[in-house]
Amino acid sequence: MRFENLREEGGWLLADGGLVQASERLHEALELWRGAAFTDLPESSALQAESARLEKLRASALADRIDIDLALGRESTAIPELAALVEESPLLERHWGQLMTALYRRGHAQEALDVFARARAISTDRLGVEPSGELGQLHVRILQEQPSESLLRLPVATPVLSQITRELGRPPAIGLALSSNDTETLATLVKQHRALIVTGPAGIGKTHLLRAARARFEAQHCLTPFLSASTLSRSIPLGVFAGTAGSFSEGWRTPAALIDSFTRHRSTTVLLVDNVNQLDESSLFVVTQLISTSRVPTIMVARSLTEAPAEIQALYDSGELTEVSVQKLSDGEAYELAVSITGGPLTPDSRLSILDAAAGNPFHVREIIAGSLTDGLLVQTEHGWELRGHPAPSPRLAQLVGARFDGLEDASVEAAALVAIAGEYPGEALGATQRRILVRADVLVLSDGGRWRLKNPLESEVLRARFSKALWNDLTREVVQVLKSDLASDMPRAQLRAHILALDLGDPIDIPATMALAEMALGAFDERLALRAVEAVIMQDPQNVHAYRLAGLAVSALRMVDAADAHFGNAHRYAASEAEITAVALAHAQHSGLRLQDPRSALEIIERALSLVEAPGELAQLHRGRMRWSAVAGTRTGTGMGGEVESPPAITSDVADASGLIIIGVSGVITGPLDEAHRVLAQLHQVPEEIIDLVPGGAALITLTEIMALSNSGDVVAAQHRLRKKIVEASARAPESLGQWEYALGFSELLSGDASQAYTLALSAVEHLEWRDATGLLPAAQALTAASALAAGHPSAESRAMFDGIPAAASSDPKVVMLRVWAEARSAWAEGHREEAAHTLVETAQWLLWAQHTYFAGMLAHCAIRIGCKMDEAVAVLGEAHAIAGGGLLTLLLRHGEANVAGDAIELNEIARDARELGLVATAADTWVSLIAGSGAEGLPDQLKHQRSAVAQLLSEKPALVSWVT
Repeated sequence: MRFENLREEGGWLLADGGLVQASERLHEALELWRGAAFTDLPESSALQAESARLEKLRASALADRIDIDLALGRESTAIPELAALVEESPLLERHWGQLMTALYRRGHAQEALDVFARARAISTDRLGVEPSGELGQLHVRILQEQPSESLLRLPVATPVLSQITRELGRPPAIGLALSSNDTETLATLVKQHRALIVTGPAGIGKTHLLRAARARFEAQHCLTPFLSASTLSRSIPLGVFAGTAGSFSEGWRTPAALIDSFTRHRSTTVLLVDNVNQLDESSLFVVTQLISTSRVPTIMVARSLTEAPAEIQALYDSGELTEVSVQKLSDGEAYELAVSITGGPLTPDSRLSILDAAAGNPFHVREIIAGSLTDGLLVQTEHGWELRGHPAPSPRLAQLVGARFDGLEDASVEAAALVAIAGEYPGEALGATQRRILVRADVLVLSDGGRWRLKNPLESEVLRARFSKALWNDLTREVVQVLKSDLASDMPRAQLRAHILALDLGDPIDIPATMALAEMALGAFDERLALRAVEAVIMQDPQNVHAYRLAGLAVSALRMVDAADAHFGNAHRYAASEAEITAVALAHAQHSGLRLQDPRSALEIIERALSLVEAPGELAQLHRGRMRWSAVAGTRTGTGMGGEVESPPAITSDVADASGLIIIGVSGVITGPLDEAHRVLAQLHQVPEEIIDLVPGGAALITLTEIMALSNSGDVVAAQHRLRKKIVEASARAPESLGQWEYALGFSELLSGDASQAYTLALSAVEHLEWRDATGLLPAAQALTAASALAAGHPSAESRAMFDGIPAAASSDPKVVMLRVWAEARSAWAEGHREEAAHTLVETAQWLLWAQHTYFAGMLAHCAIRIGCKMDEAVAVLGEAHAIAGGGLLTLLLRHGEANVAGDAIELNEIARDARELGLVATAADTWVSLIAGSGAEGLPDQLKHQRSAVAQLLSEKPALVSWVT
């Protein structure tokens, strides 16, 4: 068939580096296509199957041709073609990736990121899963601003081994790669290359892939003899063929007869051979003859080509055999496997721990989950399966992982155990001899800090199982002494690790050091470790106020409300000094405000403490606490002493002052002035990192404040870019902060971009904040979900139900109020009640000004101006907000309002251009639509054409853009 010949010739030209010629051949092949094959013939299952096969080849040729065109720099012609293709086949990720690549290579990085967001929304909405790892990698490379060439995805280049192989009419053999889930690709490869050897380490999924291929071929009515070689079958000549007797004619008991039987059925047979290195000599002879002489399609499995028998290696060297390596699973594939085993999702931190330990090996995923379940470490909670401790291997995995220790002497195994206990260990404490032995055995590697650690984290649990409890405890005490000694003086976390190990041993504790450990654990969101530490302190000192305070914070984060109340009750009971009264009040207020979502109760706790305290330092801390919770409660009591705005504390190494500084910074980007927020952020960057680490979520809050300041300065594009990067980073390293980044980006998308993206982000934010909410954003995220659902076209009843689900205590949170009113106005606008919608927006904007949420007030007033009603009142709100807070965002919104009131079309056109550049897409689109509608006969044709084109492009980029223009 000419189409297939041209396609194959294009592949060979590409292999030789002839990109232009390869593109020409594929263009020529695709031009032959005139629709589905065989449509003019009577229907039959055989024709349907052949038609489906040809359609797959066409789709593959099209994708390959586009990849080549992108490599040749033909993005300008590829972009419109790809835009149409993703609309026709929205679930085909390869075209989404090509469109991202084309846009990025043309310098449109933001548009490429928006394409990923659309692809992600479609994948999650229709399939319920995240996009593939490949699409995610493209996303990350764009976020990291890597060279555009790194995004190119050419088809597999198969260099020609010799002119002979081309004359034989088949592609040459070369190494390829796939995952253990990629059965379709394996089936395609065996058709292309005829004989394959699938290689990869133990547990990577080779046999699973072989069995899945068998099921696929059998479904197509192929004969699929499955030869599973083993040490037992190796002792019996041709014994591995015993199970195939029923598949062929009798008389198979000699090599010649077997070869003859397979040869007679080769057009409908695929031979599958597991553990080819275990074949006996007679079976090996048959298999090699079937490949080299009879040309029977064959798939074999071995750990590596070098471990395969010499006869198999010779087939590879001659070009008769193609190696296909099984690569590790992507994180997405590994997580899907984990969920299929547990029957439900993992909590974000448990997902990271298990996937890191499994390192993409499907066998390891299965056995780690099995071992962790058996040991009671993997527990089902309302937020998913939670791993409480380190991943535990099953006995079978422990046996395999631990095999490397079998040949080591006891002293070397004990040295490895010391490293396992410490996590990171100074090389001087190991000794040069043991260090060299363990490095040669591939047990130890150097950490980034130049200390020694185990190469495979699973080996820690394996080593523990090799020692008695008494000996393990003895080794642990040795490690504690080393970590407290001068040998570990340059290891910042060594002392903390030593105190954790002391807790494990149950030895008498150093109370100040253990309290410091608890503070560190809370800052790192390890509440269970913090609780263990303070409980040990309370055992030795039953009236330790700060131990009860930290215990209350720990159990509050763990959602143990009754226990938190009990701990805070004890803390209040034993608090005697003003410093203790202040610290307990601030912690108890955090419990009420965050966990109970009751900011008014938090304010009451602060007010009671203010009546008991006179010292200036403690009063300053309490006033900053009052500022924080009044902002959430929607009251005006959040000012400093004497009604003045709280001034930042001096640069300090005190955790309480650092926390207060963060509160003032956050207040600056909510209330203004924006310049004050920038000054506070500059001070925060001078606070020692180890102090910020002790404030739960402190580093993330500082970054969020920076991004909010960037957005309030008017550069929404840059702010959204940073938020997307933070989402990627948090997914990989800090899942406890993921919800706040998703909420912030979703909020930005709703007010400036795409409602569908906002809804997807809000749903994910709620899920993550229900698990970890260090910033009190859960009610706001729930309100964002409800508002964006309405804007994205969901039924209004669904949105109302979501709003009704927000706790009553959080109903006065200005973020919740703002989003609820925005949604109410949106409903009124959709029903044609423009005046009512604008009145609702302006009235609430005035209340938000009173409640000192200046930027929120400006955003609602701006929506009223876009509606075209209550514009004078809205401009007055914007003017007051701008005078209070300043910043480029409010400057632009005020310009927009004043130009609308004045009817200044020239200024509005310029504002629309500015808005588009800054990322205020909805503002730009609404402004241009209003100008087009009001242009009349006076409109300039070229300008109208430009405005219409600009609006069309914005709507193509943001199909669910939220407009307030009728």
